[in-house]
Amino acid sequence: MKSPDRTLDVVIVGAGIAGSALAISLARSGYSVLMLEKSTVHVDRVRGECHGYPNHDVWIDHPVAPGIVLIGDAAGHNDPSGGQGISIALKDARLVSEALNASKNWSPAAFADYAATRREQMNRLRFSVRLLAIYRMEFTATGRERRRRGRERMAADPALALPFVAMQKGPFAVPREAFSQEVWDRLLG
Repeated sequence: MKSPDRTLDVVIVGAGIAGSALAISLARSGYSVLMLEKSTVHVDRVRGECHGYPNHDVWIDHPVAPGIVLIGDAAGHNDPSGGQGISIALKDARLVSEALNASKNWSPAAFADYAATRREQMNRLRFSVRLLAIYRMEFTATGRERRRRGRERMAADPALALPFVAMQKGPFAVPREAFSQEVWDRLLG
């Protein structure tokens, strides 16, 4: 992209946590970066990384197209109960920055690892947060009994607690098997 006084390497749309982190990383690597934000004034409403979502998740499986890479909330979000929003945004910025620095080939194929990692991360978090919602956030007699049985089962088999650990340590800190239907059924069944 050419502006009247300079040539830009990268244009980042959105100055939230992910966009800002990516802009800083790329600028430190020597790229000419322009960051755009539609508004610098946020009157009487919460935006971006502090915005609340109605306990559901939305994301796209392929956050890459020719000339475009979506990161942070632009690429989608999980139910905020898992508390991983800022971590996701910063990881997205790091992975995209690494891909941009690795090669001058900025085609969608250059971001395949980023897209696959993000998709797996979001799937793991979706599993953990849905499990958390059923296990910890139902306040009926049935829910209390489910938690009692779950505590006994996790005491007997600590691997059943790993999906909850993933929300504290990150979704890749525990084995892939922790996000299986078998773990779900053994904990909640």
